[in-house]
Amino acid sequence: DWSELADAYVQGCYIALGYDEDMWNNNGSPASEENWFKDLTAEQKWGAECICYYESIWNEDSLGDLFDDSFCAAVSSDVFVEPEPTSTPSLSPTVSPSATPSSTDDLAQQSAFDESCPSERYIAWNALASSITDEATVLGYSECAWNMPFTAEIEDYAWESLTVEQKVAATNIGFDADSWDCWQNHYEDYEWSELGHAVKSCFMELGWDQSSWEGTTDEPASSSMIYDELNDVQKTAAECVCYPRSLWDFDSLGASFDPSFCGLTSSAAGNDQSTTECTAQEIWSIECVETRYKQFGKLSKKKKDKGAKNLGYQKKGWNSFSEYVVVEEKFFESLTADETEAATLLGFDELSWDCYQHHFSDYDWSELADAYVQGCYIALGYDEDMWNNNGSPASEENWFKDLTA
Repeated sequence: DWSELADAYVQGCYIALGYDEDMWNNNGSPASEENWFKDLTAEQKWGAECICYYESIWNEDSLGDLFDDSFCAAVSSDVFVEPEPTSTPSLSPTVSPSATPSSTDDLAQQSAFDESCPSERYIAWNALASSITDEATVLGYSECAWNMPFTAEIEDYAWESLTVEQKVAATNIGFDADSWDCWQNHYEDYEWSELGHAVKSCFMELGWDQSSWEGTTDEPASSSMIYDELNDVQKTAAECVCYPRSLWDFDSLGASFDPSFCGLTSSAAGNDQSTTECTAQEIWSIECVETRYKQFGKLSKKKKDKGAKNLGYQKKGWNSFSEYVVVEEKFFESLTADETEAATLLGFDELSWDCYQHHFSDYDWSELADAYVQGCYIALGYDEDMWNNNGSPASEENWFKDLTA
């Protein structure tokens, strides 16, 4: 059955060949079935080999001199490990693929939530031993970034991209290459071609393909769903790439975070301890651009002429924050190439520009949440309806000294 293909971790392989549930259940066949192996796309070849249709088998070659059996030696020694059947199949990897595919690529038969889960990573900062916070600091974590998974820059990198010092620190926290790439990076630093068969199948169950992975088409619908909106197959696929409910939903470590997937109780994870409320600056380490707060006449000639003036500033607009300057209505990604160059010359990057210059004012309400500043606007009196309709709360009429704490 179609659902049994998912249980056997091969539904994604057939999808790559052009099958869908209706075609499968009605004994249909896609166009790929009419092609010789050499005429299949790279994605289709991957799908074929995933279900043990190597070139000579796909082409129905007879055994003999023309039959290429080299795949068999490769499969038995280096590529594919046939799993022992279990009573409750799972898509989740016990060992995750490294950037260089190996025999671990296809070990996707047991729950990811076993000894491979780095339990220290899901303990709130205040409950960690000082030796762990010291190692986390080496990786660039602050308390806020640690307690809010997916916010630290280090998590954007696969194990092979870490420095030796970073690998040592990660190892001391409890990671190895496999657990780091699954639990920290979730394979996002991998090329599509580098994903192992099992992990690629999991992503395909979530709607990803090569073009969406590489950013040439939109991300799949699942990427904007909360965990409860996923179907059962998608939930299993999410867990396959180390996204249990609390990680999928971007929960912060603390009272709302369920650490049971990693064998931790709420008490052991420090959920009963208070956690620091973090601002966007604390999470993202947004640095203040001192140049912006120097008087216009005290700027260097280069920063004045190539920086401020190219952004549309003159003396009055630069020195007075009550003056309207068009460029401040733009978020960083909407700046022109010349404006981006000028902003960078002054010391801005995307986060510092969007915070100090733009104040996130052109973000959608949901984008404010993604940038961890929605709560800041709520504190000022905004709600979604007011934000979406360009309304403003009473706080906007007050001097800073008259605002509540």
